[in-house]
Amino acid sequence: KGIDEYPEQIPHAYVDGTFNTATGKYGYGLVIVHNNLIIHLENGVAEDDSERALRQIPGELKAAIKAMEYAVSNKLSHIVIFHDYEGICHHATGAWERKEKSSQLYHEIYNNFNKKNYLNITFVKVDSHTNDTYNEIADELAKVAAGLEINSVVEKILKTTPIKVENEFLKEKLKVIISSNLDYNIEIITSNVENRFIS
Repeated sequence: KGIDEYPEQIPHAYVDGTFNTATGKYGYGLVIVHNNLIIHLENGVAEDDSERALRQIPGELKAAIKAMEYAVSNKLSHIVIFHDYEGICHHATGAWERKEKSSQLYHEIYNNFNKKNYLNITFVKVDSHTNDTYNEIADELAKVAAGLEINSVVEKILKTTPIKVENEFLKEKLKVIISSNLDYNIEIITSNVENRFIS
């Protein structure tokens, strides 16, 4: 990110995963942004701990799958996925060997969306923990889902930089990772939903 060129006028998905060593559960976080406006937030936790040895990797992959599902359900033909774990790209494209069940399934799902749904995906690597606003939101959403404490990085960003969301529901969702006294810097910018993806 910030070095190579990638489409700017289509939805961007920021994905991240985490792992709770105490519970053996992984969490995932997803932020969908269009023209610097957050239009979707999602997080969740593993239903089982069968792949606990892989730590946060299944969460990373789950977040990317959720981004693809969002794209297809919203009839998008192209989406940019920003990730800090390189396997998001390399497991999908087949550049890396897939030894684990989660990476094999991820590869199959990617190819299904890519070939059957004609979904074009641009993968962009972003360095983790560098105060990239949307990447930090995805990280903290994943941690909250997994029952982990957060470092309040998003709060620090929010003190100087407003975050724009599409509706009140998203604002409330975002408030799970910030103190209520900072919500004044979360701006609701209502967009035309029907024409949201037309540039």
